[in-house]
Amino acid sequence: MTLSLILFLSVIIVSSLSILCLREEFGIATVLLLGCYFVPVQKLVTSNPYYLSDSLLEFVIYSLLILVLLRNNIVGDKLRIVRTPLNLPIFVFLCSILFTGIISLLFFSQSKGLVLIGLMGMIPYVMFFPLIYGIRNDNQLNIIVVFIFAIAIVGAICSIVSSFYPDSIFALANIIEEWGFGYYYYRTIPYGIQMIVFAFIVSVSLLPFLGSIKNKLLLLFVIFVLFFAIVLTFTRSIWMPLVITMVGLVAMLPCKKIWSFSRWLVAIVSMVTIAGIFLNHYSTSFYHGEFINTVINGFLSSFKALEYSGGLTADPSLNARMLETQQGMDLIKNNLVAGVGYKYRLDTMEATVSYLHNGYVSIMMVQGLIGFIPFMWLIITFFFRSLKIYRTVKASPYKGLVLGFTGGFWFILMSAFFGNGLQYGKVMILVLMLIMGLTEVVFRLNNEYKRDLAI
Repeated sequence: MTLSLILFLSVIIVSSLSILCLREEFGIATVLLLGCYFVPVQKLVTSNPYYLSDSLLEFVIYSLLILVLLRNNIVGDKLRIVRTPLNLPIFVFLCSILFTGIISLLFFSQSKGLVLIGLMGMIPYVMFFPLIYGIRNDNQLNIIVVFIFAIAIVGAICSIVSSFYPDSIFALANIIEEWGFGYYYYRTIPYGIQMIVFAFIVSVSLLPFLGSIKNKLLLLFVIFVLFFAIVLTFTRSIWMPLVITMVGLVAMLPCKKIWSFSRWLVAIVSMVTIAGIFLNHYSTSFYHGEFINTVINGFLSSFKALEYSGGLTADPSLNARMLETQQGMDLIKNNLVAGVGYKYRLDTMEATVSYLHNGYVSIMMVQGLIGFIPFMWLIITFFFRSLKIYRTVKASPYKGLVLGFTGGFWFILMSAFFGNGLQYGKVMILVLMLIMGLTEVVFRLNNEYKRDLAI
């Protein structure tokens, strides 16, 4: 037995014990942790470039979590049913995923292995159900929220260390390339980047609803770390949706909180700017003021997507994705109802890929209308559901959380136009279902709180 296999089995055993022997919230926390770090675990245990081990690990852990929650929610001979407006569209979409796998084998002559990998890559969509069944009180909710923050902070710190000291033993983030407008800097994408952005949005949303100055200052430090890591990604698919999301959050705030909220945002940006200037002069990687220039120019370059000439933009990367999406649209025209199945290969300008850099077109191409219609049903249902819950919730901490969840949802929707996440992006799917599940949990707990007050 190889060391890699021993490590792989150890991860499964430890994760399984945490799900089987501990309370539901710790089982959910285990899945969230592994959901963000499946890929580095894969790199730790094997050199397999297709990441089969992390897909199998993911499938085993999710399956165990579902079985444990089913067992714990059976009272007598009856299953405790938690009803939400999202149950049916999620269930129908999950059925469409399975149906696509079946027709991929029967009609598209695709190998069982490729279909299995495609199906396992979609399993984070089931995370909604462990959340609504496993979290029953405020204490459990707080544990999950704190754990989300912990995952995000660890990822952010790894990103910062990796950017400034890429040769350090603590450089654990994914170093993509050297990038810059003046001097060259290491561009890093932390594992679980969507979790970092989600935690950042929730943190910012909580600020106006916290009464304690001490808690606000602690949260401000957390926001600073998360935001600095986001800046170091130099990624258009993060920056543009995040700016739009921040504007949306301000628009949703009560009028009396907008000025306070805006001041906190200015403080956050100022802190990151000051830290950047300081590190320019004391870091061996970022110096002579070029870091600030790189960030500014990188952010402004995001808007090259709006500069069209001859049908193309001023951004070569975006042009490649546009042409890639066009190829996907051509396939959709010939496979409108059932799609092309798991797993396809598409020759693009840059490579042969198994996904599109557009989550919506990707679902449409792989599953056709059979998958796209229930997915959009789910998205539209939650969009109006989140707005209704935000208006309904009155208690300040709950209201701040729902505002953050709604902002995170908007971010995921916009980010999916630039990346494939909705089809095979495990962390993006995980965060999407985390948002939906936790919003329903907050709504239920808030209603229970109001009932207790009325008694």
